[in-house]
Amino acid sequence: MTVSFYDLDSNLMIAKNAIIKFISSNETEIQEVLLAILANLLCLSIKENNYNYVDYLVTTSEKLPLKPQFFFYKDMICFYKYLSSYHFNHNKDDLNKCQTIISNVKFAGMSEYGSELDKFLNNHI
Repeated sequence: MTVSFYDLDSNLMIAKNAIIKFISSNETEIQEVLLAILANLLCLSIKENNYNYVDYLVTTSEKLPLKPQFFFYKDMICFYKYLSSYHFNHNKDDLNKCQTIISNVKFAGMSEYGSELDKFLNNHI
């Protein structure tokens, strides 16, 4: 689900430099790469039970436009956002939103990825 070359803090520091440099870009390819990086870092943060960066990552992702080709990344960011929210407030609605996202991923034909998200959810609630 994710690729990690360094520890979370180092990954975030590297990513922040890229974000600062490219967040204002109007190039779709650059925006897509930024969203992929943000989704990856959110996943790593939750996997490591480190929620210190979640707000920054989610807020930063919301600065990028919603384009059809970004839907998957935006959906995954929402998944991690709601899972993180559940971690702090234990609101069942957050879990339901995660389940809806998983169902949509499976419905779109990515059953294997949906199953991996299901496992991830169950491991982190």
